[in-house]
Amino acid sequence: MFGGGCRHQFNRCLDLFKVIGWPQRIVYCGPSGSGQIVKGVNQLAMRLSAAAYLEVVAFGVNNGIELEAIVQAVGGDNGWRKHLKQIVDQIQKEQDNQVYVKFPELLYFLDETDRQGYPIPLTQALYEFCRQGDLIVADYGT
Repeated sequence: MFGGGCRHQFNRCLDLFKVIGWPQRIVYCGPSGSGQIVKGVNQLAMRLSAAAYLEVVAFGVNNGIELEAIVQAVGGDNGWRKHLKQIVDQIQKEQDNQVYVKFPELLYFLDETDRQGYPIPLTQALYEFCRQGDLIVADYGT
């Protein structure tokens, strides 16, 4: 749970936050709106890394490597290897070749960074790729 606003009010609500969220992830992020920004950082990190893992797995599969060989050779139980394994597991569960990225949300981030005057080129590339229909997109949760 990422919170922003008055620090005093955040602290007053901390016990409630601990009941509804993971205590180790309850973080005061700064002034009002800061929690939403950190949530955006979380979403972008998850989506961009998932897209990267999908791309590298597609490289292997399109070169004749079985998913099981990829996950056995490159997957693992921690860090990025665990995340790659989770992506392969997701691919194996799907039978309709869908790739899941929170596509509609990407435009919010792009609009905000455009408004502020700085680029986020990887997010732009992912958005353009999805927009062109090269992938089927849907929401797979947080």
